[in-house]
Amino acid sequence: MNLPNVVIAGAPKCGTTSLFNWLADHPEVCGSSIKETYYLMDKGYSLFRESGNYIYGGVDGYQAFFKDYDKYNQKIILEATPDYLYQKTALNVLADLPTKPDIIFILRKPSERVYSLYQFARNNMVVLDRKISFTEFVDTVVDNKSLSLKEMQILSNAVRDSQYIDFISKWFLRLGKERVHVFLFEDMKKNPLAMLENISEIIGIEKSFYKNYDFATFNKSNNYKSILFHKLINFFQNKVPDGQIRLLLKKIYFSINTRPAENLSQEDNEVLVKLDKHFEPYNQALAEQAQIDLSSWNL
Repeated sequence: MNLPNVVIAGAPKCGTTSLFNWLADHPEVCGSSIKETYYLMDKGYSLFRESGNYIYGGVDGYQAFFKDYDKYNQKIILEATPDYLYQKTALNVLADLPTKPDIIFILRKPSERVYSLYQFARNNMVVLDRKISFTEFVDTVVDNKSLSLKEMQILSNAVRDSQYIDFISKWFLRLGKERVHVFLFEDMKKNPLAMLENISEIIGIEKSFYKNYDFATFNKSNNYKSILFHKLINFFQNKVPDGQIRLLLKKIYFSINTRPAENLSQEDNEVLVKLDKHFEPYNQALAEQAQIDLSSWNL
């Protein structure tokens, strides 16, 4: 059966899109036809898709994402949906496959992940009013108030979902620690070659492929000059077919409508410090259970 034996299952805004593309470029890897299939989402979750979900399509529907798999030349069938970290359906289905897949989690310093989500919502997604400060956003999330976030769980649960150990511990229990691999976004950003060589050894593909590889970054949070212009581009972008022309147009657009990231204000820094204190016990538990060095998160 053409089912994934490697799944990047989390976490959102931690570099999963880049990692998926880097692995999918390897000749021994078959990536899913779309990066985030959302196929194993829980019903009721905001990203649940009625038209394509395990509840209705079962295993046969899941296989449809991997039609390009060449069993003679490819060792790995890869999928990446970062919200799987929080899904009971994904955990149960993947744990019950005849051959348990390797699960990869990329995690980012929790406070910085929350800030990245805030900026991504204000700029790339254009779903959060730019007048809302980071302090207001965090207060809303922590106090469970409403800023029209109810239907956007990735935002409303930004703090809770960054308490990684609360979720990863369940994956350790169901799949075993030998199948669950935790990496850090900060390490990937600092030395992508070292990380990809490590992952290649874990999943059994030739690591020399990455020796002269161009580690392009995908799905970055951008700061746009004109939000109205960005909304128009988002509306029309799907009308341009994939290919070199679309890539060229995107490159031109980003050169015209993006500007350097804003510097953190003193108020933003104070909020980040408060978040660091909140996450401290969760990070400590993660370090102990995953046996991973989180010292880079203390900088």
